[in-house]
Amino acid sequence: YSIFNEDTGNYPESSICLGLTQLTNAQKEFCSFLQLDRDLLDVASENSEPIESTAVNEKGFQDWIFNLDEEEKNKALSEIIIKENLIYKFELIKKYKESVNHIRKDNKDFVPNRTSKILLELSEERKVIRLKKEAEEKEKERIENELRSKKQRVEYLDRFASRKEETWVMIEELLLKRSPKAYKEAEAFVIDLRDLSLKENKKDEFLKRITDLSNRHAQKTTWIQIVKKINASF
Repeated sequence: YSIFNEDTGNYPESSICLGLTQLTNAQKEFCSFLQLDRDLLDVASENSEPIESTAVNEKGFQDWIFNLDEEEKNKALSEIIIKENLIYKFELIKKYKESVNHIRKDNKDFVPNRTSKILLELSEERKVIRLKKEAEEKEKERIENELRSKKQRVEYLDRFASRKEETWVMIEELLLKRSPKAYKEAEAFVIDLRDLSLKENKKDEFLKRITDLSNRHAQKTTWIQIVKKINASF
């Protein structure tokens, strides 16, 4: 890209390669690998013409030839048809494209060449907008996931309610095994019972039963620590 003078930033925008708005996923990954500034690349691409636009428009070229003066037309016929001068042919096509490009510059959507300082300022503005949008989308996704999780949790507890008494018995049996795996399973069941008690507004009933359970297994220090942690989350 164009050289940037840190003191002035007044170097003009260099020629922009074609097709910057048509990059494939592989090309985008390569740009990322090279650590190219994505926002600066986006700003630069505003002046990048599509690759397919480089083809000569036959009707447009015919109209352009028609409007040439007689001397230029005769020279074109002589050089291209009689002399088969390919260099002249390409020069003529180049002139046509330059004339089309001049018309494009008169279009209100055309972005004139900018200085390196302006490009960097525009890329920074684009970056701020992009990061804000990404943050908003991320927060929206987080809220949606949280609501989905809460809904799924409520639905689970509704189904779990019919197994409440059975679960207390299962916890008792697991504690008798005195293994880390059994304690982990028992902890998950207690958390379900705790959440269900909050949903049903039966917190006191849960605390009484978990206290009675802990008293019966007071010698199991690991389990007592687990219970304290669960109770602390109320």
